[in-house]
Amino acid sequence: MRGKTPIRLLYLTYNENTLESGILYSQVRGLLKAMQSKTHVQNIRLLSFISVRLWWRKRNGYAELRREMAEQGIEFKYAIMFAAQKWKWYTISLIIIFCLPELWLGLIKSGSNVLHARGYSAGLLASVASRMTGVRFIFDPRGPYPEETVMNGIWKKGSVTFRIWKSIEKFLVKKSSAAIGVTPVMRDDLLTMGAQRAVFVPNRTDTERFSHRENVRSQPENPVIVFTGEMDAKWYTPDKVAKQFLVLKESLPNLQLQIITRRDPEYVRAEMRKAGVKDCDWRIEQATPREIPQKLKRADLGLIIGSDDHTKWPAWPVKFAEYLAAGIPVVIEKSAGLAFTDIVLKRQLGI
Repeated sequence: MRGKTPIRLLYLTYNENTLESGILYSQVRGLLKAMQSKTHVQNIRLLSFISVRLWWRKRNGYAELRREMAEQGIEFKYAIMFAAQKWKWYTISLIIIFCLPELWLGLIKSGSNVLHARGYSAGLLASVASRMTGVRFIFDPRGPYPEETVMNGIWKKGSVTFRIWKSIEKFLVKKSSAAIGVTPVMRDDLLTMGAQRAVFVPNRTDTERFSHRENVRSQPENPVIVFTGEMDAKWYTPDKVAKQFLVLKESLPNLQLQIITRRDPEYVRAEMRKAGVKDCDWRIEQATPREIPQKLKRADLGLIIGSDDHTKWPAWPVKFAEYLAAGIPVVIEKSAGLAFTDIVLKRQLGI
């Protein structure tokens, strides 16, 4: 080990679909697998709190995931929640009572000395467990949850709920041993909030799952541009995809659009019609992260959409890496930020 403290890591998620989350599938599992190969890492455990409804629908998948991760030397355990699933300020104490004993037992059983909390919900649990056990915890918020909720029209900025969650955010940042930002701007914001240490860890993807050799088509008569994503956030809505597609179609009349999402197809279809896209010009498919590499083989271009304010909300989407891993040139909005557009233009990866 030579000076390195052995790491016994417990990675915690709360109310996330561990099976079908693109971030969890493409990043977390790869991260844990890579850590397992390090000589100073002795033990890795993934603990996911999931709803009873999700467990019932996906129980066979969770059993298979447990076997897959065991083959990689990672212990995976899920705990079924019978309490409220959503974190609201008036249910926090109740949920902690339900979940904390399981987390505490997990820390004791595994002898973990590092607790990695993914998201605000897991962060709250981790902060309490850290105080009880002395185990250091890493706060991995993934994104500025209060601001994202305001952007999606769920909360109002300055409301009581927003202010409470901002207070929770600052508390978690200050109490954690380290906080993770997915953009340089977010890392700097965490330091401003009082983080003891903040690091930038960009979104990434497992490129080994993609094969681009059989994907390349030379000047197809009916090119296909693909967009992958949830399509339920303010910056990834069907109308924004439609807007960019219609602009591109002015220069490429035969261009076809392929949308790959887990969103309700009927909702997306209605929004696309409302935006003026003809049914014959596009198609929609539902797919899990596991199926994305195969689906991308049919596309010739990948669409990247930016945010309204890229200075505050610079994007580092998984889809950017996945398009390139599949050998697909990208069409990217300038509002995606200089970090993206510079890469695309300098490396001649698209327009």
